Amino acid sequence: MKNGSVIASEFMRKGKCEICPIIDMHGHYGPYGWIYFPRPYAEDMLRSMDRAGVEAIVCSSHEAIFRDTTRGNNIMKDIIEKYAGRFYGYWAVNPNFPEVIEKDLSNFKQKRGFLGFKFLSDYHQCPITSEKYKTVLEYADKNRLCILMHTWGYSPFDGPQLVRRIAGKYPNVTFIMGHSGYGEWETSIETARLFNNVYLELTA
Repeated sequence: MKNGSVIASEFMRKGKCEICPIIDMHGHYGPYGWIYFPRPYAEDMLRSMDRAGVEAIVCSSHEAIFRDTTRGNNIMKDIIEKYAGRFYGYWAVNPNFPEVIEKDLSNFKQKRGFLGFKFLSDYHQCPITSEKYKTVLEYADKNRLCILMHTWGYSPFDGPQLVRRIAGKYPNVTFIMGHSGYGEWETSIETARLFNNVYLELTA
């Protein structure tokens, strides 16, 4: 090693970094048909995490994102309770079901282990700037929560230009740009530079 990094040196020796534990901020839980997930359940995920030196992972449930929001979020809740300190969660939001969102927000503070919310605007065909997300954004801003959202370059639903429109409006929300506005890299980097509450996430 020529760069003098203690972290890099430890990684080269051991294959993981015990002095710098990893927290994975973009996890998915449960089986999913479109992508190869060889270890979709908690026990196997924990074994992979231990091998890679991942201290904790923040997940959303595939069931909540793509099928039954309420059932899927409750599956994630059970995992967080069973494996406290290793699993944390994002409460998945489908903006097309406002009555579910209203019910969820009314007792969100009782849901321990959830750091905020997960938006998949492209899948749900609803721009992150839509009024349908307003109550969640206001709640997250008031309570200083995270929102992980998939962001794709030039998307009319969650492109980096749309992130800019909500980042300034809700300064107390920590916005994590999942996939870093894939394909629109420079604009995404500039967005993160412009707003202290916007972070890039490097999956894919």
